[in-house]
Amino acid sequence: MYANLKRIFKWIWLPLALASCALPTHSVVDESVDQQAVRQNFNAYKYALLNDLGLEAADLVSEKTLRRYDQLRQYALTSDANDMKELPSFTRLVVLAIRHNISAPALRKMQGREIFSFGIKNQWVAKDSVAPFELGAINVYGNYASGEILHSGRRSSTLLEFRKEDGAWRVNLLPLLDRVSKERSAQLNSYADENKAIVAILEQISGRKVDPAIWTPPGN
Repeated sequence: MYANLKRIFKWIWLPLALASCALPTHSVVDESVDQQAVRQNFNAYKYALLNDLGLEAADLVSEKTLRRYDQLRQYALTSDANDMKELPSFTRLVVLAIRHNISAPALRKMQGREIFSFGIKNQWVAKDSVAPFELGAINVYGNYASGEILHSGRRSSTLLEFRKEDGAWRVNLLPLLDRVSKERSAQLNSYADENKAIVAILEQISGRKVDPAIWTPPGN
């Protein structure tokens, strides 16, 4: 019943499940310094993902992105069963994945950067889906930039956001994280018992049974 659910979780660290269409690939010519820096950031981020370089990848994403993962850490440390009911289904899945895979003492010492890094180092990324993505045309507007996502050389309707922070361009995953959370939550909501589906995903990914106590905040 839950055989294909593993893929639902695998997008959280690079949510680029984008539909492509057969249009010409953008030609990279005469790019500005900022456009080149944005492209270098994307290529470095993709390389880090494909090679399980968690801390390196964390250095390449925006502060807003890392704050989202720090929020997930806080949920994992403090949310009880009633709090969990209020979370979107996919957020609930990620929070429980953190509890299932990181001990409470270790989690208390971590911040969003370390949570983000942990997911990449432990291969919570669908690498076969990451590899085909490239960056097409880039537009820069001050400290904000957007890049067109290409899939196997084909253009998509989705733009990837970048932010310039302390003089360096970093990919901002928040818009895609929000989109993917909505889409994956809808998938989970289609099951008669979404919590059972969540447990099935966690057990498929980890190869370990889920402790029923996962629904309560961790002890010391």
